[in-house]
Amino acid sequence: MKQNFSCCFLFVLFFFSSCGEITTNTTRAPTPTQNNPATDRTPATSADLNHPAGNTAIVLGANFTDPVGSLNLLSINSPHTAATNLQTTHSDASVYSFGNQLYVVNHLGADNIQIVNPTNFSVTKQCSVGRGTNPQQIIVTASDKAFVSLYQPDQNSSMGLHVDDLIVVNPSADSCNDFITHTIDLTPLTTDDGDRFARASAMVMIEKNLYVALQDLPGDLSHPANQLGKIAVIDAETNEIIRTIGLQGRNPVAMDYSPITKRIYVGDVDYFYSISDFGGIEVVNPETSQSEGFLISKTTLGGSPADMEVYHSKGFVAVGLFDAITNTYGTKVVSFNLTPNSDLELNELYRSAGYIQDIAVDQNGILLIGDQHPTVNGILFVDPVSHQVVGGPIHLGAAPSSITFIERGS
Repeated sequence: MKQNFSCCFLFVLFFFSSCGEITTNTTRAPTPTQNNPATDRTPATSADLNHPAGNTAIVLGANFTDPVGSLNLLSINSPHTAATNLQTTHSDASVYSFGNQLYVVNHLGADNIQIVNPTNFSVTKQCSVGRGTNPQQIIVTASDKAFVSLYQPDQNSSMGLHVDDLIVVNPSADSCNDFITHTIDLTPLTTDDGDRFARASAMVMIEKNLYVALQDLPGDLSHPANQLGKIAVIDAETNEIIRTIGLQGRNPVAMDYSPITKRIYVGDVDYFYSISDFGGIEVVNPETSQSEGFLISKTTLGGSPADMEVYHSKGFVAVGLFDAITNTYGTKVVSFNLTPNSDLELNELYRSAGYIQDIAVDQNGILLIGDQHPTVNGILFVDPVSHQVVGGPIHLGAAPSSITFIERGS
């Protein structure tokens, strides 16, 4: 699951970076594309929505200091042919694929959704979700319906848009005036502590329900988390809140769902690099709407969980590291067994002296890792069985910050 990181400090300012305005490349004329969700109304399964497959990786490159980011193509099969700088994005953004169409969530400082045709990489639509709202993630459930989580809806002050913690949008709307169709207030689900901010972040779809992680953080984001996280369960057909699941951890930043174990795996950071009993990888049973506790503690992980993916019986997570002696930061990627009450089989697959903002598993079962360290600055292909780097680093220009997949003809 792709998450928004800081310009200056990967985990410390996890969801509220700001890096300037977006400049969009619109020189390519739009043309029809296969599997366009604007015309294809075949319902997608929750597996498709959570884990898009395809023979081509789309890598969004952005280093937060440049004025813009870029979309790049990379074949998942050797020799990993790449094409770079195909479309510009905000310098702080994440890319997603639904119905073989690309959706860019441009985070704080741009605050819009950008829909990109993967045939020629033209921008077919780009609509604001409100200045300062800091959109986090999008899940497209139909050609005319998608959900977008907003991290700071209280900051909105632009164009009179009415928004809230979760908005429903119409990707096939004729104009941006008709883009936002419904808003969902998640504040009542937060703890009534006088400082109620839902901070909606990661989302997963399971059958007809949408699960939205609520960080329930203070208004002043420099303060540590002081409330347990929650998961809002939304009926994706009626847009109604049907229940809330209480977490045992704080500050959930990543979620993924395994159809094998039928469990949701939640990455709880709590307060970044601090030693904590409220951080780690938590397991939630959506059938009982209960947390089953921590599968892996933050102490066992050795750092703060960040982006997380599940594939078959394995989980993969990027873990932020801090060396108090040298005052330096880094990231490692570890694999673990998803099955509760069994050997964790916790294995380190890769370690970087820099930031790893996103990881993804391709349809071959190979793990793609975007290493942002200047001496690497590329995508690595890691075999999770042998724990060996089997490809890369493939350099794509700007530091790799988000990865998704599409199916593309030769």
